Amino acid sequence: MIRNSVLFFLALFVFAVTIHADESLYLSAGGKVSVFQIDEASGKLTPVQAIELRGAGPSGVPQDKQFLYVNGQMAAPDGGRGFVPAIATFRIGKGGKLERVGLAGSAVSSGYVSVDATGRFLAGNNYGQGKAMIWSLEERVFKGKAPREIELEKKSHSAVFSPNNRFLLVPATEPNKVF
Repeated sequence: MIRNSVLFFLALFVFAVTIHADESLYLSAGGKVSVFQIDEASGKLTPVQAIELRGAGPSGVPQDKQFLYVNGQMAAPDGGRGFVPAIATFRIGKGGKLERVGLAGSAVSSGYVSVDATGRFLAGNNYGQGKAMIWSLEERVFKGKAPREIELEKKSHSAVFSPNNRFLLVPATEPNKVF
C-alpha cells in the first residue's frame, strides 16, 4: 500500500519524455516546470530550463512528443481574488526546451493528464469529486473550453486513453473498478 502510494506520487509529478533517444526529463512541481537533459551513459541529469507555473503538477505529452500539458493555477479571471485551476500548453523544441504557447483556466483541477492518439483531446480525473473530464484542444493548444464531464464514483486515480484510442480508462480505488 505504501509503496504503491509512493509510486503514484512520483508518477504524478515526474514525467520523462523520449526525445531523440530518451534524453529529456520534465519535472512539474514546486511552482515550476523544470527540464533536464539525461546523459545516456551515466544517467546524470543536467538542468536546462525552469519555467514558473503556480501549482505545477500532473503533466501529459502526446505520442508525437511535440507538446507538454501541465496542470497548474492562474489568477482568477475578471479581477477575481485568488487562483483557479488551469492547464498550460508548452511546445517542445530543440534539446527538449519548452515554449509556453497557452495558459487557460480549467473548470476543475485534474490529478492526471493524458493526451489521445490524435493530439486533439486531453483527459483528466478529479479524485475527490469522482469525475473524469475530456477537453478539446484547438490546434493542439488548451484554450479552456468546458470539458465533457463523466460522473463516476469517488477516488478515480487517472484517466488514460486506450492504445487503440477508442476508450477512456479510469481506475478508481474505493470501488476497485476500472471505468
